[in-house]
Amino acid sequence: MNHAGNFDALLAPYPKQPQPDSGFVPTIKNIKEFDLKTHRFDFPDGELNAQGKFDKNGLFVQDTTSDIAFDKVLRSVKTITYKGIKCPSLAIYNNAPTAPERFRTYSLLDNANKKIAEECTKRWYKYYRVELQRYKKECTGCLVKEIRHSHHQIFLCNPKETELAIRTFLKRSDRKINYG
Repeated sequence: MNHAGNFDALLAPYPKQPQPDSGFVPTIKNIKEFDLKTHRFDFPDGELNAQGKFDKNGLFVQDTTSDIAFDKVLRSVKTITYKGIKCPSLAIYNNAPTAPERFRTYSLLDNANKKIAEECTKRWYKYYRVELQRYKKECTGCLVKEIRHSHHQIFLCNPKETELAIRTFLKRSDRKINYG
């Protein structure tokens, strides 16, 4: 079964995100400062280097990912079944039921984009809940950790909570692997 039809409602529209002013010089340092101010998240240098090309003077030259990559990836995702998983599994989710939680830039958006963010969040959260329940139902012995007030880069912006979830998972006494 293909997710493409289900994802159509999730792909667009997204709110227009805040942009730097016209005098902005796109160096890693300035991009990190802007992202910290707008997204309240300190992107690692390595993450920024992986997302863009910088010249020898440290100025951003271009994105390394096409603008349409996100849509193409989502449209190519196939529905998987979790019933076949025979080993312990851990899923860590960003639980973001409100637009301010889903979009860290929400407070900086104008009213029109806030409305778009709210509609987008409603569609995404409905899909998220259905898929999460399906995972819990189909995957015997799974452990699910939902983290509120998180971000897409959940492992980077919530390192203590994700580390605790992983350690808890690894210490579980019922983690017996069934090799079939």
